[in-house]
Amino acid sequence: MELTESSLKAIRKIFPDSAEEWIQNYPGLLADYLERWGLTVIDAAKVGWPTNQVYFVQDTSGRSLVLKMGHPHPEQITEAIALKAYLTAKAPVARLLENEPAGYGIVLERLNPGTTLRQSIRDESAIKAALTLHRDLPRPICPDGLPRFDEWLSKAFKEYRNSGSVDSNFLSHIEQAQTLFEPLRGLPDCMLHGDCHHENILLDGDRWKIIDPKGVIGPAVLEAGRFLHNFLEDEVAGDITHQDRLRLLRRRCEVAATVLPSSAKTLMAVTYIDATLSTCWQILSGDPCEKGIAILVALRELLGE
Repeated sequence: MELTESSLKAIRKIFPDSAEEWIQNYPGLLADYLERWGLTVIDAAKVGWPTNQVYFVQDTSGRSLVLKMGHPHPEQITEAIALKAYLTAKAPVARLLENEPAGYGIVLERLNPGTTLRQSIRDESAIKAALTLHRDLPRPICPDGLPRFDEWLSKAFKEYRNSGSVDSNFLSHIEQAQTLFEPLRGLPDCMLHGDCHHENILLDGDRWKIIDPKGVIGPAVLEAGRFLHNFLEDEVAGDITHQDRLRLLRRRCEVAATVLPSSAKTLMAVTYIDATLSTCWQILSGDPCEKGIAILVALRELLGE
């Protein structure tokens, strides 16, 4: 299996010092994983983070599984830590079956049919069912080796302030996000998935399960933030407008408040915090950030009502 052009481009951009050596060694690394766990590649996933390689495989018994690997990155280690903790807790998460000690190669159960919640984004009953995952996933266990959500914030915001290209408008969003986060600091810590959006929620039989945890420690209410601001554009025909964003974000937070133990206003606040962090990461990576800024403008207006 060859690396795609998009994967090669992403690996070289994100890991410029080590990309070429890893790319050269990649065929042997894949062959080692396949031999180690007795796997045969059936197909490659067509979506996902481009620095990760995800393969649909079979083991020697014919069981359908997923092999996930990629250029070494700390989030692969934290993913393995979180998956092991979820396995112990019998959470609705794709089960970890194998991983190498370093955590850079993992084998997971394959979810069937594996359709994503994004494909049902306008189905309110499906959305409510998936939101129960955001209610039940946070675990009052905090394994060693996981970052803290407030560390994510402070690191990203510090890097932005030191970047040399600070925009006063976005800096005001950072300051508001930090203010909104302060009341959360006294809440109990949990292990969070940390990236629980529509494309990481898949149907397995007749129930929803989660894939691809980042693994982060923080208050349970933060789990829903990423879900509530992602893929708004999927819910409208044509170009999304400011009024669309206001309507959709308000409705999403109101619906979520019927399932989660938080008010719609609190959920708007954590959504603003997460959207600010996500947009900050985009800016630091040199990726387009206009969509994130537009979401922040809408959320600020809703929070001011």
